Amino acid sequence: MFKPCPLRVLVAAGNPLAMFSLRAQLSTLGYLVVAEAADGREAVSLARQLCPDVVVMDIELPNMDGLEASRHIDQEGLCPVVLLSECSKVEWVQEACSLSAVQAYLVKPVHERDLEPAIELALARFQQIERLERKAGQLRDSMDARSTLTPATEYQVTNGNRLPQEAQEWIQQEASLDKAA
Repeated sequence: MFKPCPLRVLVAAGNPLAMFSLRAQLSTLGYLVVAEAADGREAVSLARQLCPDVVVMDIELPNMDGLEASRHIDQEGLCPVVLLSECSKVEWVQEACSLSAVQAYLVKPVHERDLEPAIELALARFQQIERLERKAGQLRDSMDARSTLTPATEYQVTNGNRLPQEAQEWIQQEASLDKAA
């Protein structure tokens, strides 16, 4: 797939051979590997610093596992994550599903034919979530703005759109002064 501006990918794998293999696959697919992390803490730190388009991360990482690192990336809304694992443990899959940043879960060995669609779909879904969150924020702001009008609107509904007695008297008084002048 031709990519006019290559996607920037952060790779996190605890095994140097797995890291080399992922880097080679991503480069072959036309992605730009901007950094490599050997553990989960480093992956989170690099994601904050570099703002990659996507993180491809092994679940089994030293210091902080890939699920915990994904949780931090998710909480900060940094970027989508594609998780890789030796197996599909039910608990891992369920936890991955609970994180909006995790947009794909691949079981190793990972092949280019699986990696590319997972990355593209992860990025597209993450962007959709961002758009929906922005729209929800706009709707909340709109509702907040409408709630500031509620007392006036409530008065109009309650009083049939009539002015308070004092205001009517003031208008009549002003009108009579205008006639006298």
